[in-house]
Amino acid sequence: MKKIYILLLIYVSFSTVIIGEPGETSDTKYILRPIYGRANYSKLRRTFGEFDQWDEQESYFAGLQVERFLSKDFKGLPLDFTFLTSLLYHSQDIIKSDGQYTQPIELNGKDTYQINFAVKLYYKKFPWSNSIRTRLGVGEGLSYVGEYLDIETQNFNSESKEARSKLLNYMDISLSFNIGDIFGKEEFNNSYAGIGISHRSGIQGVINDVRGGSNFATLFLEFEI
Repeated sequence: MKKIYILLLIYVSFSTVIIGEPGETSDTKYILRPIYGRANYSKLRRTFGEFDQWDEQESYFAGLQVERFLSKDFKGLPLDFTFLTSLLYHSQDIIKSDGQYTQPIELNGKDTYQINFAVKLYYKKFPWSNSIRTRLGVGEGLSYVGEYLDIETQNFNSESKEARSKLLNYMDISLSFNIGDIFGKEEFNNSYAGIGISHRSGIQGVINDVRGGSNFATLFLEFEI
C-alpha cells in the first residue's frame, strides 16, 4: 500500500500545480461526456488495431464522465488541462452456454461499477484544426471497481490469479472532433464526438503486484458547458 500512497501524493501534487493556471479563453468550465466502452483482449497499443480480439463475454460499460477545466491554452500553448471524474456501469454477464473461454478460469459474471479520477491533458494544434477543431487527450489517475473485472482475470492476470486489485492505475486516451465544424452548425460549436481507450493496470506490479489490466475501446460525445 505504500506505493499507492506515493502515487496519490504525486498525483495530488501535480493537480495542485495545474490548478494554479486558470483558463481565460472561454466561458465554458466543464466537459460532460456520455461514454460507452467495449472490452478488448489486446494490449494498450493495439486496442483499435485488432478488432477480432473482443472478449467472449461481450463485456461493456456505459456511463458519464465530468471534467472541470483547470487551465486553457496553458502558458500560451495549445494545451488544456482538466480534472476528470467518471462513474461507469459494467455489464459482464457470462453468456456462452458451453462455458468455454480462451483461458477458462473462474469468472464472477457480476455487473459492477467503476469510479475514475484523473488529470487530463488535451493537445489541440493539428494541421487541419482551422477547419475541424481536434483534440487529443491523455489522462492519468486512479480507478476503483466494486467487483473484479472478468476481462482482467481472463486476460493479463491469468498467470497469477492472486495478483488482483480493485484499485488500479487509470489512463483515459481520447481523440475527438468538433461536431459544429464537421456539419457547419454553430449551435454545435461546443460539442465533440470521438473514440478512445479506457485503461486500467497495475503498472507492471507497482500497485498490489498486479502486472496486467484491461482495455476498453470507447465511443463518446463531449459537451462543453
